[in-house]
Amino acid sequence: MRKIIEAVLPITQDYGIPLILNDDPVMALETGCDGVHIGQEDTDYISTRKIVGRDAIVGVTCLGSIDLAMQAAERGADYVAFGAFFPSKTKNSAGKPKLDIKIEKLSKVETWITAAQPSDDGWSQIKPFIFIRLTTSEGIQGWGEAFTLPYRELAVETIIRNLVIAIANEKNISPYSFRDKILDIADKHRGIDFSAATSAIEMALWDIIGKLSKKPLSHLLCENPNPSVPIYATNWSSIESETKTVARRALNLVEQNFGGIKIYPLQNRTPNEGASFVSYTRDLIGFEAPLMLDLASPDNSNLSYELAPLVAPSNPYWYEEPVDGENTEELSAIRAKTGLRIVTGEKQFGLPHFKKTLEAKAADILNPDIAAVGGIIDMMQISKWSLEKNVKLSPHCWNSMSIAAAAMLHVCVSIKNSEMAEIFPEYLTFVKKFSEPGYKIDQGHAFLNNEPGLGVSLDTLLLQSICSNYNEEILER
Repeated sequence: MRKIIEAVLPITQDYGIPLILNDDPVMALETGCDGVHIGQEDTDYISTRKIVGRDAIVGVTCLGSIDLAMQAAERGADYVAFGAFFPSKTKNSAGKPKLDIKIEKLSKVETWITAAQPSDDGWSQIKPFIFIRLTTSEGIQGWGEAFTLPYRELAVETIIRNLVIAIANEKNISPYSFRDKILDIADKHRGIDFSAATSAIEMALWDIIGKLSKKPLSHLLCENPNPSVPIYATNWSSIESETKTVARRALNLVEQNFGGIKIYPLQNRTPNEGASFVSYTRDLIGFEAPLMLDLASPDNSNLSYELAPLVAPSNPYWYEEPVDGENTEELSAIRAKTGLRIVTGEKQFGLPHFKKTLEAKAADILNPDIAAVGGIIDMMQISKWSLEKNVKLSPHCWNSMSIAAAAMLHVCVSIKNSEMAEIFPEYLTFVKKFSEPGYKIDQGHAFLNNEPGLGVSLDTLLLQSICSNYNEEILER
């Protein structure tokens, strides 16, 4: 390609015609091309612009989407390749233009923080959840949810309100324009609280766009989403860890048609005790249902190495967080030495971390949390990179089984490398007190209701009755 450019460039320069290289901004810069053209699955516009500089021409393929064309224009693209004038055998994706969907302006943001409380069945403590609702100047409402760590709820809620206020005067808002708006801010305020806040806001914006376009989120993310996604039940209890009790609950969850069961072998156990727990559970539930092991990031990696050969006869489906997800080198070593399928990513955020994990060959499956990773756009990018590396995506969801779970499922049915989606059974009963989750569970799969946006509805009066905090911010003055 470089030789072709060297031959063609002098000719185009003599005639005053720009030479645009397709797909490769680095080579365009190195060879002196006048610009570069990028597609929707290539390097994103912002990264491309940083590589080639302000003076270079950058064009963007926008298929048949006016929304993508508007986003490219807002970001500063010099031109767009848009729509199709006639059928093409080589460009099946170039279809007829879609409706121009915009969020004219936001008028209000509301936040709810639910109070911690025991689950109805007494199995576990239900942690606080943060829900947000954005209302447009046209009265369209979008729901989002933020991941929270203990005692960080008010901090996350404050970030949400401040970020929404920062974009309150913006017109023609979209999930993409919001992401672009906060990129510089994010670089200065990296942290799980900030990332959780942006996840919630972007989720709510997607919900609004779906309602405006009268399409489910999954149909905005891809043309032909799958009808369902396999699910597994997380058998975690902050109250109960006795081996036989936890194992019996695992059997009960299998009988409720959850597709797989996740247990925590090192919760208050030595490696030998953990192996006995795994073996007992496997014998009880049988070998047909996948059995996932979550080690919950032990401080000492020796525990993970010691446990691995002991649980191998129980055929674990995966080996989650054998060390902290930030320790990509050790994860890679454990993966190579144990031969078990390694899962990581639930506590991480931002694209650089996941790119580093993939480059280090540290995981077979990534499980970023839909309400913590930074946003749905980032989740889709992680999926794309993972697919290229033959790595699966099984999103984490330690959130309510309402808004965030629906968003997670919409992503799962939209990507090609979805493995399983996470469900907390004890949360289902709780959340149904004030919410219609937007999906149903049947025979180990989750099926979306195909309503516009996230497809979730909440009774705000019932929600407020179980909340420790509610805040309303009027944005239109």
